[in-house]
Amino acid sequence: MPSARRLPLLSAEALSARLEHALPRLRSTELSQLTAYLRLVSEYSAVLNLTGFSSADELADGLVVPAVRLLELGEIPAGCLAVDLGSGNGSPVVPLAVLCPQASFTAVEARARRAAFLRQAAAALHLANLTVRHTRIEDMLDVEARSYDLVTARAYARPEQFLKQAAALLAAEGEVRGYAGAEMDEVRSAATKHGFHIHRETLCGGGKNTYHVYSLVRKGSDD
Repeated sequence: MPSARRLPLLSAEALSARLEHALPRLRSTELSQLTAYLRLVSEYSAVLNLTGFSSADELADGLVVPAVRLLELGEIPAGCLAVDLGSGNGSPVVPLAVLCPQASFTAVEARARRAAFLRQAAAALHLANLTVRHTRIEDMLDVEARSYDLVTARAYARPEQFLKQAAALLAAEGEVRGYAGAEMDEVRSAATKHGFHIHRETLCGGGKNTYHVYSLVRKGSDD
């Protein structure tokens, strides 16, 4: 991800227009909420070092579109309990909470100021299905073992650490959805070590912006 720099406050009109272009199937309420989210990121980025994306195109394509790519791996069912590790600037968990009101999401962030930003975003977007936890993920592993149906993360940790923690937090039939670069070798190795196999994977973007999204389930789970 690009290094952070001081950004101009981007207009809601520019952000909304880019989201409509990139994701033409958004409902009007979703478009409004996601525009508000990106405007908050634009507003607080310089203060909180949230992202280096500087234009409406970069914010929409870098923070919202990748979350939609996770949804293309399969529907998140009603009642799903999802946890996002190292939620930082809110991608993908805030867009997922907007687009999947039928599921419940927990954003986990160890840095106090970023956790406060996530709480502000959840309140501003009226996301009753998004809870923010200001805690270290390591402190959750024992008390919340096997508590979640879905674990997500983006730019949180290397696959080895991420999948080790995901394995501890997931229920028996749970699923991991995450991101990798153009190559999946490190994810495949860590998945095998921690009892997962690749359920689905998709190559997205292009050129220097090529990345994978993937879904993992435990070995022996049915597709």
